[in-house]
Amino acid sequence: KLRVKGAIPLSSGMYASVALAAHRAGRKGVADLLIMIEQSPTDKVHALLAIGSYADAAAVACRARDPDLIHMTMFTYEQGLLNNEERKSLYFSGIINKFPIEAVNMFTTFYSRFGGLHGGDAKSSINILLRRQKHADAGLKMAKKALTLRSTPTSGESDREKEKVAALQEASTIFDLG
Repeated sequence: KLRVKGAIPLSSGMYASVALAAHRAGRKGVADLLIMIEQSPTDKVHALLAIGSYADAAAVACRARDPDLIHMTMFTYEQGLLNNEERKSLYFSGIINKFPIEAVNMFTTFYSRFGGLHGGDAKSSINILLRRQKHADAGLKMAKKALTLRSTPTSGESDREKEKVAALQEASTIFDLG
């Protein structure tokens, strides 16, 4: 770093903010170079997300080992996709094919515990495991899901048993894949 007497030190995020201005002005090459020299991982991730470089933002977040940045990157990626029928497929294939393995592992764990960014069942984590060709893990997760099914006030005991059998059959099918 160059130091000039009496100069104010460069603040964190300065390169990122100038990079965003360059990107808006159509100078994408300049923006990319400025983002590369940004020192703050948080500012770098925010800038990359703002220009739509989701996989690069995830790589920076993983190098920084910041789970909040990784989560924010994936959430922003999901929000950036078009809202159509292919959205979920695009989302999972993008995560698995473009994001660093650390981000994929974190997201698989997240989906396993919470069922997704907006709640839901464990199907998303099973989907991720299947796309990663981890058939044994996916089958085990499906079997655990089947064994932990509980009856609800609207469904009777026989409905719960039918759901368990169907889920265990699906787990068996998954195990047969691997």
